[in-house]
Amino acid sequence: LTLAFLGDVPEPALSEVDAAAREVAARCSAFDLACSGAGAFPGPGRPSVLWAGLRGESLPRLEDLRRRLADALRSRGVP
Repeated sequence: LTLAFLGDVPEPALSEVDAAAREVAARCSAFDLACSGAGAFPGPGRPSVLWAGLRGESLPRLEDLRRRLADALRSRGVP
């Protein structure tokens, strides 16, 4: 599950990414998500990207987790 796609991160910035992720995870309790469909791009015969749809009452919590991670990364200078 991708919460933030960072691309190539210079090695000196990895500690900032790690600190941001740990900070956010420490303030997040577990929650359930359910899969709702799956697929591949460009197609199942030769996939380069796999995806899974999510559903459930916890989707707002997942979005909050994504937002808090993005904020924590930005505050550490990680775009």
